[in-house]
Amino acid sequence: MIYRALSTATQQIISKACEVNLNNFAVAFFLSESETPENHLKDVIGKMKSSSIDQFKNTIIGEQQFELIENICLELDRFDIYRQLRIMYYLISSSFYEADHRFPICIEPYSDSYTEQKLIMLLEGINSNDQIYRRKKFSYDDKLVIGKAMQKYPNISLMNYDNLKNRLLDI
Repeated sequence: MIYRALSTATQQIISKACEVNLNNFAVAFFLSESETPENHLKDVIGKMKSSSIDQFKNTIIGEQQFELIENICLELDRFDIYRQLRIMYYLISSSFYEADHRFPICIEPYSDSYTEQKLIMLLEGINSNDQIYRRKKFSYDDKLVIGKAMQKYPNISLMNYDNLKNRLLDI
C-alpha cells in the first residue's frame, strides 16, 4: 500500500489532517484500522455518532466524496451503510442552514427505503438536535419523516420524542 511506504512524518501529517477534518477522514480508507472499505464507513459513522456536534461544526463532506463513497457502497452491495452515513451527516448539522441544505440531499431521496431502525435513529437524532427541529423549514421535513414512520411502522411511538410530539397535531 502506498500510504505505508510514506515516511513516518508524512503519515503523521496525513493522519492529523484526517483526524480534524471529517471530509478527509471519510475518504481516507487507507488510514482506517478496519480491513475493509465497509468497516471503514462504519468507523466514519461511529466517529460521527461519538463526537460532539461542535467537533465537526461547519464540516462539509463534499459531493465528490459522497459520490466516491456511494460508488464503493454500490460495488459492495451495502447501500444501507451509505444511507446510514447520510442520516448521520444530516443529524450532525450544526446550523439551520446546514440542516436546510442537508435534508433534501441526505434524507429525502432515501426516505422510502428506511428500515424501522433507521427511522428511529433519524427521529431520535432530530429530537436531540435543536438546529434541526427548531428551524422554520422543519415543518415540511418533519411531516415527511413522521409521515413515513407512521405509514410504514405504525407501532413507532412518537410520545418518546418531546420535541416532535407537538408536530403530531399538524400531520
